[in-house]
Amino acid sequence: MDVDDFLKVVQRYTRVSELTPAILREFIHHIVVHHRETAATGQKPEQRVEVHFNFIGEVDLPDAEMRNRLRKSFGKDNRKQAV
Repeated sequence: MDVDDFLKVVQRYTRVSELTPAILREFIHHIVVHHRETAATGQKPEQRVEVHFNFIGEVDLPDAEMRNRLRKSFGKDNRKQAV
């Protein structure tokens, strides 16, 4: 893992107006799409997608339940901003 090299790439693209294949190749090493999990009755099926970045590897993002708990903990819900 080389965070410094990753940050060098990030600094080159601070103002991107269009996401091009060349930019994606600089950031992403590969993507793994897993089989869709069958859901229990009344629930949505889930499918795991892993994005492995150049220099830093896979970044585990919180699932929906954890995001909701974090929003409640910090008293923020960015989805409901006043216009």
